[in-house]
Amino acid sequence: MPSGDLHTGVNLLALVGIAGPLAALHVAQDLLLPLAAGYLVGTLLITPDLDLAGHVRVRARRNWGVWGDLWRPLNLFVRHRGVTHTYVRGPLLLLGYAGVLLALPVAALLAVDRVLGVTLRVPTPGGPLLAAALAGYLIAYWLHLWLDGYRPWNVRRW
Repeated sequence: MPSGDLHTGVNLLALVGIAGPLAALHVAQDLLLPLAAGYLVGTLLITPDLDLAGHVRVRARRNWGVWGDLWRPLNLFVRHRGVTHTYVRGPLLLLGYAGVLLALPVAALLAVDRVLGVTLRVPTPGGPLLAAALAGYLIAYWLHLWLDGYRPWNVRRW
């Protein structure tokens, strides 16, 4: 299995190989930027190896900085190269976990908002932007699995 640095390097190189031709084909920058952002999230922050967060030093967890330890509880529920190393269930689990982590401070802000009577406006991306970001994330995630030797035609890996 490749090291974390090799995963990161290959993913970043592949991003150039994906974004370059898309830009040359004049794909709208409004879609390219969310695609690249989602891809970088899948490469640097929310990777299949976050299931190692409690056992070894994982670059993705370190990239979270002071919030990296929020990924440690994931180890109580999954084993390394288990569900996080699947093509559909893995990304759903990690994005769901990240969503819960994000929902907690947002809920606290909304509660403060109600108490203070201030209107908090949270921008929400439109459907195509969100779809492009999700596509970028999934491409990065799936490349990681491919490098680990997991092939999509293995039905158990879905």
